[in-house]
Amino acid sequence: MLRIKRSEDKVIQDNERVEALVHERTKGMEESKRAALNLLEDLKTEMERRRLSEEVLKHSQEQFLNLYNNAPVGLYRTTPDEKKWF
Repeated sequence: MLRIKRSEDKVIQDNERVEALVHERTKGMEESKRAALNLLEDLKTEMERRRLSEEVLKHSQEQFLNLYNNAPVGLYRTTPDEKKWF
C-alpha cells in the first residue's frame, strides 16, 4: 500500500513538472508570436512609407520632365557649386 502511494505521489510530481514545462514553453511561443507579428506590422508600415515616397518621387519627376520638355525658352542647368552640366 505504501509503495502504491509513493508511486502515485511520484506520478503526480512528474505530471506537475511536465505541466510547468509545457506552460513555460507555451509562454515562450506566445512571446515569439507577438514579436513576429510586431515585426510584420513594422515591415508593412515601412513598405507603405516606401510606396508613398516612390509615388511622390515619380510625381516630382513627371512635373520636372513636363516643365523641361515644354518650356518655351531654353533652360540652363548648373550644380550648387555653379558647375555647368547638360
